[in-house]
Amino acid sequence: MKQFFAEFFGTFWLVFGGCGSAVFAAAY
Repeated sequence: MKQFFAEFFGTFWLVFGGCGSAVFAAAY
């Protein structure tokens, strides 16, 4: 559960930061 929360928070933070959008689009 801790790892899931960490990944979710990390993804949310990246998307919220803006730079995560490009990474997410490139990953998928």
